[in-house]
Amino acid sequence: MPWYSFTVLTPDGASKEAGSTNLPDDDAARHYGHLIIRELKHREGGHNPNLKLVVRNSNDDVSHVIAF
Repeated sequence: MPWYSFTVLTPDGASKEAGSTNLPDDDAARHYGHLIIRELKHREGGHNPNLKLVVRNSNDDVSHVIAF
């Protein structure tokens, strides 16, 4: 199974690792990314449309960019 990493990007260019895991494909990685965003919104108290979650595959290619 391919390896995917998840990184939160802020508008000022800062980044924070949000995790990584093996997943079957890009669609599963996108779904998992939405779950990460839901959890971060719950923990950090809300919606911030200025944040983005970048999903990268094991080749370090961006497979998805998901807005909060």
